[in-house]
Amino acid sequence: MTSAPAPDLSVLGPFYTSDTHAPGTVAVPPWRPLAELVTSPDVLRDRVVRVRAGLGRLGGLAPEEIPWRVAASVAHMGVVARLLAPAVTAAVFGLPLDVDELADVHWQDVIGGPFPLSFARTRPVRLDVLVSGPLAALTSAVADTGGVSTRVLWGNVASGLNSALLQLARRWPERAPAAFALGASVLALPQFGGEDGVLGRGFRRRSCCLIYRASPTAPVRAVCGDCVLRAFA
Repeated sequence: MTSAPAPDLSVLGPFYTSDTHAPGTVAVPPWRPLAELVTSPDVLRDRVVRVRAGLGRLGGLAPEEIPWRVAASVAHMGVVARLLAPAVTAAVFGLPLDVDELADVHWQDVIGGPFPLSFARTRPVRLDVLVSGPLAALTSAVADTGGVSTRVLWGNVASGLNSALLQLARRWPERAPAAFALGASVLALPQFGGEDGVLGRGFRRRSCCLIYRASPTAPVRAVCGDCVLRAFA
């Protein structure tokens, strides 16, 4: 993508904003290396535990009433969406953002809403590298720890990609054609398997993130807007 004046990402909301650190900087508390979610199973497990407790509070349930793999999928979806939002925008506008390695990204392990992120900004974003490297590693870690199907987890990535593109296209419609073309090239990567829907407002993922199961008394129709289950609601 060609470069352009840096947009004000704050207009898209907190999922799109981030801090900046110098390349090679060691994360100093409260900042931590995002790579720990992949390299330290206990860190990932602890986050799933806390997401599970949060889902229970929202649904009026005890944490153990929330299936573990539901909490793991929701935790995965939150991290994926938080990474993709600034990365997609940077890729579309030709802005530097170092997302090739999770070790380059710093985060604060906060539950509830978009957690703080910090990036070095020395090289252009390659979304194919982000997907094949950091997001693939994160997805594999969650599949192992959470017992979640990789099809579900790659559906989470597809959903996060489409959501980021939709937000960008609403704010900068002149960028929409190029943005969705870039998104389509990413969705064609082999990691996505059957996630071959057309990106945009009508996008329908081929799997379900499982969050509807956090409210067991709710009808099946209480699902996300792009969920495969909407066809049966």
